[in-house]
Amino acid sequence: MCKNSSRAYWWDFYDVPHNDKSNLILRPYYNNSANQPNGVTITFAKEAIEAGLKMLVFTVNLTDREGGILSDYIYVDFKTPPVIAQIIGGSEIFHDNFTDLIVDASSSRDPVERYYDQPFNFTWDCVKVPDSDVAMLENFTGRFGTPNAIQPSPSWNKCLSTDIPKQERIVIPAAQLQDGFYFLFTVTVEKINETSAHLSIQRNDTAFQSVKIIPYKAPKVQLM
Repeated sequence: MCKNSSRAYWWDFYDVPHNDKSNLILRPYYNNSANQPNGVTITFAKEAIEAGLKMLVFTVNLTDREGGILSDYIYVDFKTPPVIAQIIGGSEIFHDNFTDLIVDASSSRDPVERYYDQPFNFTWDCVKVPDSDVAMLENFTGRFGTPNAIQPSPSWNKCLSTDIPKQERIVIPAAQLQDGFYFLFTVTVEKINETSAHLSIQRNDTAFQSVKIIPYKAPKVQLM
């Protein structure tokens, strides 16, 4: 066999059901002769491959030798980038106690184009933090903590007596805003996507915002 003999190359790409390598029943995922590069490398476009475990098989046919076929494979676990939760205004804002408070997570985004138009599921939580615990809360927000890093005190009551609507934008009536309190909001945004191989991909992220309630002071007029 001459080292300069002609060779034919072929690639096969398979879904691995349920991400189980012991499953021998593989589903062809990407096998289009028009896209075969006929070379030792293959390139897939951005977001061309769905999430999940795939098996990529490379085959070489040494055309000047009978039975001269070599093959190797590799498993590749493709991951979908996470969603990004955001609350407009950042992690700490101030608000008066005589207008409704609006907390808006509509700026949350999904970096994956194929799922961009699928709506998020929103889950909110809100507690009132009294003055006695404000130092702990300010230390938490100042260190760019994560929502899971703070442990609510038993003295922290829920903002509302009813469940918060599962929507991107919530409104707290002015009548429920109390002077001298921080309102700590957390929102979890989630998407559940199903691939063509019926693999369910769950992605979520959480953001927080603390709102300091500032008491209203009526303006004064003084004649000199």
